[in-house]
Amino acid sequence: MKFEETEEAIYIDSSYYGLKVFQLSTGEEYAVGGENEFFAALGLYVIDSLWSFSSDFIVDFIKSKKPQYKITTEIISFLQEKLCEDSCDIIKDMINPYMDDFILHIKEKEGYRCISNYDDVVLQTEYTYGLNPGYGYMAIRIN
Repeated sequence: MKFEETEEAIYIDSSYYGLKVFQLSTGEEYAVGGENEFFAALGLYVIDSLWSFSSDFIVDFIKSKKPQYKITTEIISFLQEKLCEDSCDIIKDMINPYMDDFILHIKEKEGYRCISNYDDVVLQTEYTYGLNPGYGYMAIRIN
């Protein structure tokens, strides 16, 4: 699949976690970028979505980095259930200064499919409008 501005694909903006968004003539929208852009997008997604990650996943990670913490899945679940999105800052503080490791851990486990809110599929693309051609770009459908 190629993404370049044509009659069939229109560049919209970079509003999806910093990835370039294209709308196809069929109405489908794709966020597109290279490895660096996708990793940055994953980081933004993770920080915004900490409240929705499995409490087991979060606790296992925290305990691997900070074994002295007496954190339990019940504590994380309680925060997530009571505060929803507002628990992100608290969970982020528990994970820091290892947030980059946490994001990398998610990438290793899930790849980039978790930031695709449509079908969890990451496509490989040859060319992306506004980026250098031939450099292993990826695309995810977002609508």
